[in-house]
Amino acid sequence: MTTASSLLNEGLKKVEQGDREGAIELWTQAIAMDETLVKAYTNRGTAKAAINDIDGALADFDKALELDENNADGYLGRANIFARQKHHNKAVTEFDKLIAAHPNDGLAYYNRGNSHMVIAMERMMSLQQLPPEALKKIPKMFHPRTLSEKSTQNALADFTKAIELIPDLASAYSNRANIHMQMKKPQDALKDITKAIELEPDSADYFKNRGSVYVGMRQAEPALKDYEMALKLNPKMGEVWSLKGTMLHMLERNQEAIDAYNKALELEPQNLGNLMNRGIAYRHLGEHQKAISDLNGFASKAGKRIPPQFYRNRGNVHEALENKDQAVQDYEAYLKMGGGRHFGDQAEIEAKLKTLKKPKWKIW
Repeated sequence: MTTASSLLNEGLKKVEQGDREGAIELWTQAIAMDETLVKAYTNRGTAKAAINDIDGALADFDKALELDENNADGYLGRANIFARQKHHNKAVTEFDKLIAAHPNDGLAYYNRGNSHMVIAMERMMSLQQLPPEALKKIPKMFHPRTLSEKSTQNALADFTKAIELIPDLASAYSNRANIHMQMKKPQDALKDITKAIELEPDSADYFKNRGSVYVGMRQAEPALKDYEMALKLNPKMGEVWSLKGTMLHMLERNQEAIDAYNKALELEPQNLGNLMNRGIAYRHLGEHQKAISDLNGFASKAGKRIPPQFYRNRGNVHEALENKDQAVQDYEAYLKMGGGRHFGDQAEIEAKLKTLKKPKWKIW
C-alpha cells in the first residue's frame, strides 16, 4: 500500500539515482496525501534548489517553517539559497534563527562562520571601490574596515564554537586558520591547519594552505615541502605548481622554479603571472633573451594589470642586454607606480637611472 511515508522514502532513492525531477514528483504526491508532512517540503525544497527552481524551493522551506517554526532543514535550506545567491547578510539572518532554535548545531555555526568570512572580505574590497575622500567622511563605527573586522571576529567565534561542538570538523580548523592569518597570528594559524591535516591527511588543499601559512612566516623550506605534498596528492593543481615555483625561486633554485612554472602554465595557461615569474627566474639564471621573451609576452597579454615589480625586472634584463633606453623607460615606470617606495629600493633605482642617463664622452 502506497503511503506518504513510503513516497518520501522512494523520493530519496530517486535522488541517489540522480533523478531529482522524479523525486520532486514523488514528494509532491506525498504532500497531496499528507499536507502536514514537513520532511516532504524540506526534501522537495532541497531538490528544487538543486535544479535552480529557487522560488519553488523558498516556498517549500517557508511552508515547512510554517508547519514547524523550529525546523532546522527549513532554515538551513533558506540560508544555503541566500549564500549561493551571494546574499550573505540574509544567510546570516537565517543561520541566527537556526542557531536560536538549535544552539548545539555545530554545522550551523560553521556555515554562519563561512558567511561572516565572505562578508568580511566584501567589506574590505569596498575600501578599494570608494574614493579616499568619501572614506574619510564615514564615521568609524560604520567604516568598511571596522565592519570587516567585526565580521572577522564573528567568523572566528563561529568556527571556534563549531570546533567545540564537532571536534573532528577539519574544515572548521582550516577556515579558522585563514582567520588567524588575516589577524596576523601565524602561530595560531599553523596550529589549526596542522590539526586539519591530522584529521584529513589526504587533503591536498590543507597542505597547500599550510604551505601558505609558512610563506606568511617567511619559511620557504617547509612551505616547499607542503606544496610538494599537495602536488603528490593532486598533481593537477596549477596554482600549487606556481606556488612551488615561487618557493624554489626564493631558495635560488631557479632551474627547478622554471620547471614548476612550465607545469603551471601547462595546467593554467590563462595565469599570466607564471609567465612573468618564469621570465624573472630566467633573468636570475642569466638567460636574458628567454627572460625578455617571457616578460614581453606577459606585458602583451596583461594589458593594464601589470604590477610595478614587472618593470623593475624587465629593466634589469634590458640593462644586462645594454638596451639602455628601454631600461630607463622601465625603471622610470617602476618608480612612477610607487614601486621604489613600496619595496624600499627607491635610492637604488634612482642611482641606476643616473648611471644609465650619464652621457658617454667620446675620445678624439
